[in-house]
Amino acid sequence: MHIFDFFQPGVAPSENPTILIQQPIWRFLLGASPQAIARLLDRFSRGPDRYPVTQGFLSMLTLTLWQPYATFIALGIKEFETRSWSTNRREPLLIHAAKRPLGDDEKYLIEHLSRKFPVIGNLLLPIKEYPLGAIICQVNIVDCVPTNSFTPNNLERMVGGWGEGRYAWKFEDVQTMYIPDVSGKQGLWNFPDNQIPKIFGISTLV
Repeated sequence: MHIFDFFQPGVAPSENPTILIQQPIWRFLLGASPQAIARLLDRFSRGPDRYPVTQGFLSMLTLTLWQPYATFIALGIKEFETRSWSTNRREPLLIHAAKRPLGDDEKYLIEHLSRKFPVIGNLLLPIKEYPLGAIICQVNIVDCVPTNSFTPNNLERMVGGWGEGRYAWKFEDVQTMYIPDVSGKQGLWNFPDNQIPKIFGISTLV
């Protein structure tokens, strides 16, 4: 399998609906940096084991987060996701908001952020409007470093766990989207790409 297998010379993906993967990959390539395209081509050139295939469709790497942290990433408020484990992956990643409702601690955090950072407060959603059980944005993983290797700003400290022995995943190139009714998983998981064509037909700020 190679990326160019999904394209017919001189034919735009929208003109060839039989190959469902074309539209997402085509849109990705149009908006991707040369470095991102090079990484994608490298993965395809190394075979299917480098880019998981589910029932004939490509899958996208996905991470499930509790709210409001998933939406903080979608809104650009949170640039780092802190984890107890590191990753060597440097590639696009879908952010999935878990079905778990916001707890008292998360509600307090939203209210505290609104008071401490009035400009950010204008961006935050009302408590009942945070989407649950949905993929809400795509990011690029560009780095992963120990949390004690640098000093985050006050905002990042408030929206992440910066204790000893943790890792900060740095995200860039946020693209908001909304795909509802998706069940999450622990750790990194693959979202089947037979649903991904919906991503590029639904591009709404969440």
